[in-house]
Amino acid sequence: NTDKGEQSREIVIDGVSGLNNTAIVTVLKADRLDDLNSLTEPVKIKPVNQQINFNGKTVSLTMPPYSVNVVRIKMR
Repeated sequence: NTDKGEQSREIVIDGVSGLNNTAIVTVLKADRLDDLNSLTEPVKIKPVNQQINFNGKTVSLTMPPYSVNVVRIKMR
């Protein structure tokens, strides 16, 4: 999400059966679009994992501003 506001999306997973009803979302986010890690701030931007629950084959995701989001879902 390169926008300055949150964005919500629904991801539909079709053609796959036997999915867990939980997913791990890894988020890299910044306060500004041009933020960087540096020698003085080496962990200004770092990955944070969170678990989300979903039902059926639709994952609802709210992405923070200036973020990259990776959704991982395991099979049962």
